[in-house]
Amino acid sequence: MSTVQSEIEFVSVSKSYRRSGRKFPRWGRMAVETEALNNISFQIRKGETVGLVGKNGAGKSTLLRLACGVLKPDSGRIRLLGRDPVKEQTAVLERLGVVIGARSRLIWDLPVRDSFDLHRAIYGLSRNRFRQRLGELEEDFDLQKLLERTVRELSLGQRMQADMALAFLHDPEVLLLDEATIALDPEARQRFRRMLEKVGKRLGTTVVLASNDLDDVCAMCQRVLVLSRRALVYDGSLKDLHLQQGMPERFMVTADSAEDIDLIVKDFLREGFAATRIERNDLTVAFSVSGESERAKIMAYA
Repeated sequence: MSTVQSEIEFVSVSKSYRRSGRKFPRWGRMAVETEALNNISFQIRKGETVGLVGKNGAGKSTLLRLACGVLKPDSGRIRLLGRDPVKEQTAVLERLGVVIGARSRLIWDLPVRDSFDLHRAIYGLSRNRFRQRLGELEEDFDLQKLLERTVRELSLGQRMQADMALAFLHDPEVLLLDEATIALDPEARQRFRRMLEKVGKRLGTTVVLASNDLDDVCAMCQRVLVLSRRALVYDGSLKDLHLQQGMPERFMVTADSAEDIDLIVKDFLREGFAATRIERNDLTVAFSVSGESERAKIMAYA
């Protein structure tokens, strides 16, 4: 077991991506740097379940890739389970679980059980330990009817069930989830939350959940990290989020036409904001909000 104070630690971490820019006749194609994260610092202790929120492009996926050593930071220091995830990647991955909603690790044309057998070999689990863990996961994730079916036969919700169980096979100390509930229906989301809470508590797993769905974050996380414009703008509990200086309880939007006002209201509702009151007056619309979830959404989409 880990003896470090923090399971995940970022100290002044920055990351930029280099891409090809315009081509100039004399100098050729010039490289352009795009900043992804700027001076990020935080610590996550053992057993915490932390939500990572922010609009698309805020840097959530980049942060998780840095945490597991897939990317190397341009500056700053990262420790996962007391180790450098880039220099000691093998040792880190043995104790880490990762679920990316858009990328399944299940073998498409084979039964689900074969994917579990492959991961048993990858993580070096004994056959006795493997049978014990698989039996526990069958119960936790209701896999009894899924193991003998080919992956291509499963619904999206069933594949996510199996993917999540696969991430827990080797008893990870840290679990990183990147949009793990993407495209799941409401019933499947509720089941996912219950399973994650049950297994995470039993194993004492530290969980980081990156999601655009604030309902998932509010239901599962005691703490939230909010990324905006490539910076960490909030780190704390959802209950304390409204106490942050400058956090609005009422904000107004002015448009050029009545048609634009209608579009603004529709966009606001489509993004999942639950306004307690919407006031309209000619070319101005005012939204009044209450509750931690709505305030988190405003900050995440700022």
